[in-house]
Amino acid sequence: MKIKSNYMYLFILLVCVYLSPAIASSSQIDPHPTIKIPIFQGGYNLKEHFDASNEIKSVTYRVLANNPPTEVLEFYDAYFNGKGWRSAFETCQRNWEHSGDGKKTAEPAFRQLFASWAHPVKNLKAILRLTYEEENSVSQNEVFVQFQLYPETAK
Repeated sequence: MKIKSNYMYLFILLVCVYLSPAIASSSQIDPHPTIKIPIFQGGYNLKEHFDASNEIKSVTYRVLANNPPTEVLEFYDAYFNGKGWRSAFETCQRNWEHSGDGKKTAEPAFRQLFASWAHPVKNLKAILRLTYEEENSVSQNEVFVQFQLYPETAK
């Protein structure tokens, strides 16, 4: 009986050690509660992540959109530019990055686009990453949207 309880204590200790870093870096506290990250119409598989210690707020989701998803990028441009943010073109030229198999006729297996905005008064930066990935179970028009809001570091 004592051996079983020792194993149980060891098991509980291992679970606590394993989960501690994940719990420490994630919290339920929104570091930027006054700033809403909008979700493009039809977005699904929504996941939010808050890292209060580093003041990072993240949202990921999937959406069906035309290739390229200009309507998603225009949606975020309109939202953030209308709220006093400015596009950070010097950091991000908004060109699609491709990775393929080297064949000119083949579609790239992976495409992504980065866009960013900065808020001069709130000293915050917003990063948008749109990704298409070729997978057997994923539609050609499914875009993975990652959005992150965090403090802009002093230059």
